[in-house]
Amino acid sequence: MNTSGVKPISSVAPSTAPRYRRRAKPLLGTLVEISIRMAGVGKQTDILRVDRAIDAAFAEIAEIHRLMSFHEAHSDVARINGAAAGIPIMIDARTTEVLQCAHRASKASHYAFDCTVATELVAHGLLPSYPGSTSGARHRAPWFLRENYCIKRAPCLLDLGGIAKGYAVDCAIGALLRHEIEDALVNAGGDLRHIGSVAELVHLRDARHPGHLPLAIKLRCQALASSVAGGLSCDAAGARSALIDGVSRRPVALGTSVSIVASTCMEADLLTKVVLASGDPQHPMLERYGAHVVHYCGPIP
Repeated sequence: MNTSGVKPISSVAPSTAPRYRRRAKPLLGTLVEISIRMAGVGKQTDILRVDRAIDAAFAEIAEIHRLMSFHEAHSDVARINGAAAGIPIMIDARTTEVLQCAHRASKASHYAFDCTVATELVAHGLLPSYPGSTSGARHRAPWFLRENYCIKRAPCLLDLGGIAKGYAVDCAIGALLRHEIEDALVNAGGDLRHIGSVAELVHLRDARHPGHLPLAIKLRCQALASSVAGGLSCDAAGARSALIDGVSRRPVALGTSVSIVASTCMEADLLTKVVLASGDPQHPMLERYGAHVVHYCGPIP
């Protein structure tokens, strides 16, 4: 699955008290904001410590982008895509972790979630053309992992856009925790994760009517991800979604959107793709991951 160009459909309500330390950077193809609750923090040394923690969190996100971007020429994903079948490609342990999760999700969803839909995304003009593009017969499991090596059984292209953003948010939270930050929220264009004792109020935006906020939820020590099947590619057949069903290899129906709460942002991120591809807001994978849908909107009639 791929979420390139999808607008965020959730936002964090502004807070008045207690004070927050907030910084934002353009990363992962969106705006990433890190907010740290500063209750009881007033010393200059504490503020400097918080800023160092935020720097570390942004560095983690930038590194995930470097490793897993389809567009970066020297990323792990690009090296896998450029390799011939049967050639082992050594990858970073973090890329291995994401690919392991993607592999489990593909099997559990009966391939509704499938990171090899990059081939279709290239064909639809939703990803740039790539020397490794292939339009040949599709292999059910064209790649596998052996320790920190990825090996292709057959020609294919991988895209981790439907899972890596959530993983980057989780890594940023991990960096904050290592710097002894206990109350924070990382928001990457609507995919977010919270830690701390005080819940954060999050408004869910209506994908069809962006000015409408139909629902607000309190998020505490949880993650939230949202995806919408928007019309981002147009051809003779008209607008079509940038989200691809891994089973049919066709775009998901326009207008479908979902928001899911889970324990990690990577899990919430991938589950939104499973629900949109399957059209099932009660998909069995939700229970398996201890996740639940907080908002679902079916396709445009």
